[in-house]
Amino acid sequence: MKTNLNQAFLVKVFDTASASCGSSFGDSYSKIKDEREKFLKDVWLDPQDEVSTEESKAVLFRDIDFENIITHAANYLNGSDYTIFLFEIVNISIQFGKIKKAEGVLKSLFSLYRSFINKKTNADSHAVYGDIFLSKNEYESADTEYKKSLAIYKELGSAQGMASVINSMGILKMESGAQYIDAITDFREAKTIARRNNIKSEFQNAILNLSNVSIMMGNYEEARENFESLLPDLRDDDNLDMLARVHHNLSIVNKFSGEYDEASANLKLSIEISRELNDIPQLALSYLEKAEISYRMKDYHSSADLATTAFHLFHDIGDKVSCGDIYKILGMINRDMDQDNLAESFFNTSLKINKQYHFPLSLGETLFEMGEHDYKRGNFDTAKKNYKDAISAFTEIDATQKIEEVERQLSRINS
Repeated sequence: MKTNLNQAFLVKVFDTASASCGSSFGDSYSKIKDEREKFLKDVWLDPQDEVSTEESKAVLFRDIDFENIITHAANYLNGSDYTIFLFEIVNISIQFGKIKKAEGVLKSLFSLYRSFINKKTNADSHAVYGDIFLSKNEYESADTEYKKSLAIYKELGSAQGMASVINSMGILKMESGAQYIDAITDFREAKTIARRNNIKSEFQNAILNLSNVSIMMGNYEEARENFESLLPDLRDDDNLDMLARVHHNLSIVNKFSGEYDEASANLKLSIEISRELNDIPQLALSYLEKAEISYRMKDYHSSADLATTAFHLFHDIGDKVSCGDIYKILGMINRDMDQDNLAESFFNTSLKINKQYHFPLSLGETLFEMGEHDYKRGNFDTAKKNYKDAISAFTEIDATQKIEEVERQLSRINS
């Protein structure tokens, strides 16, 4: 799959360049590509062992193709149009999970072409920079970029831009361990701006985000109603990106409601759409969720396989917190299979990551599962400590239903 995605990524970049640069770009670039490949193959007669495989050569050629396409496009576009083109490449790179490439292009945009960037592209670029930092759990940098973006959008009077970046700022607050009420405030503000200015996409985005808060606070039926209310319009508008997210989030509601068949059906739809869009970040999230559903259905082999697949995608993206969630699932699998030492190793790795990035929801969930592991082994004092630490983590975000679940398990020891 990875090879196909890499090829699809290059095709998308090339097609975008051709559309921006005109019909002569394709022929001109093809000649350069043919000459370059002939040159490299002719001189690459005795490569070093570590780069001698055909796969290594293919990776090198793809990287050179990417750089050459965007560099050659500069010969066809004026400064302002070229910055708009580069920003398109940034978004394509993020879509395909090529975060390092997106960062590299953004750095070029700001360091080499700043004088040609119009205000809207400048605001958009800072917002995307914020998204990149958020995906890598670099919260302070994300906050800085979002604030820069919001200031420019306000100066431009762009309601669309303001609603979008305020939604992103709310997500940042959710993921960085802030009180959920702060995130809710942002989502409600974004929703108000979108409603007043008839910006349907950001209105829907705000509802989706508010519903995610409902899930995390344990208000599952409220979240379900909101998600299901979005589906008719999303289908009518053929809004595939949002449809994938809604079906994914509905699967989470299904999971916590014990509706595993329904969860699997929603994840199947989310994965199919994400594959169609080549949306790697969303695909990784759905594989992670499917791994947990498979675990709950006691299909440990499928769960481990899906978790490993998701891990590779998150590792490429740089999402450390999601990698921590995967270690938690691998710990749960090995706990159930009585592989105690391996389970403990996975749980401790998950715990370390969640403490490092301080994401209270994931931290609390890992501590709870560690409590379950210790309780199963008869280590009641350690289980008690882990349960209490889980309650502390959930209390930070006012996740009442999760606190009640932990307290029920803790009462087995206290009684």
